[in-house]
Amino acid sequence: MNKVVVIVIVVVLALALVYLNYRNRRRFSFNENQLRAAIDRVFSESGASVLSQHDFVHKLRQALNCTQKEALYLYGIARKRNMVIAENKEVRPMA
Repeated sequence: MNKVVVIVIVVVLALALVYLNYRNRRRFSFNENQLRAAIDRVFSESGASVLSQHDFVHKLRQALNCTQKEALYLYGIARKRNMVIAENKEVRPMA
């Protein structure tokens, strides 16, 4: 009987840890001004007016210290809000 109770408690604690970790990762937020500043910094540090999509996402990831998935999400937000122009897998800042 005691063994079963201990196993149930361990399983419940493991599930609680998994849920809390999941919830913590889903609470990603960003500031639009911070994103615009990071985009400006990416292009100014690279010294180029046009970057490939892969390079832009990689440099954005480094500038904001986020995961690849979050950087791709922010790249999509930047495209929707007209912060960058993306054509033929090349990215350039909005003038």
